[in-house]
Amino acid sequence: METISVEALYKTIPSLTEKEVIIDVRTHEEYDNIHMTPSLHIPLDQLDEQLESLQTYNTIYFLCRSGHRSGQACKLLSPYLNASLYNVEGGLLEWEHQKLPTKNQ
Repeated sequence: METISVEALYKTIPSLTEKEVIIDVRTHEEYDNIHMTPSLHIPLDQLDEQLESLQTYNTIYFLCRSGHRSGQACKLLSPYLNASLYNVEGGLLEWEHQKLPTKNQ
């Protein structure tokens, strides 16, 4: 599992291709409350149901609140995906701490 800082991920966003995705693995309630864009929302406990659709990506950045669940997502999926998997260090807490843009609902 590789890691990426929130700053590095933010700088990557403008050049994301259709083969790269940011996946937020928090709960529906957490995601609805606040999230960063662009991100695809797939709760951690539903990732296994999405294995086939995730096969299309070459690079996947996993994001959660603090970096713990996104790390679990990387470990869970690494045996099944050929993509490069990244855990976003510090998660959304660090994203907000760095005052990077979020979407509130």
